[in-house]
Amino acid sequence: MYNIRGYFLSKIVIFFENITDREKKILILGIYLFVLILGYYLIDFGLKKVKTLEEKLETEKKKYIELNKLVLEYKSKKEVSKSNNLSLSDIDNLSKETNTKNNIVSIKPLSENQIEIILEKVNPADFLQFLQKIKQKKYRITFIKVEKLKGKINSRLVIEE
Repeated sequence: MYNIRGYFLSKIVIFFENITDREKKILILGIYLFVLILGYYLIDFGLKKVKTLEEKLETEKKKYIELNKLVLEYKSKKEVSKSNNLSLSDIDNLSKETNTKNNIVSIKPLSENQIEIILEKVNPADFLQFLQKIKQKKYRITFIKVEKLKGKINSRLVIEE
């Protein structure tokens, strides 16, 4: 039972002792060159991998910065839209200010930013004041139908933000 490692090691030592000094120098130089070339390729491969990872990281940073800008822009626009949000209570307050509350037959939301208002038997001066208040609040009237009956006004309005 031979020790395999010891066997090969003894064969290498015998081989190394039997070659000339010139051959020993060439063999050692060849081993050094092989190690240097192998080391160069391993280091080069590692550096290329690091470089590609750094490039990917840089592109992801840019995407993150752009996404943050979009989020901030979205939040600012969302806050602006919330501040100007059209609500039934706004219309109710406008009608109280212009003495048209008792003349409102119906107020109903048509969509998120649209409200339909039906007024009957409104004094023309109060109706005009109601329209002016809507304009002051910077709401848009997208539809208006006005009928004049016996000195009073019947109207259907659609208002949006």
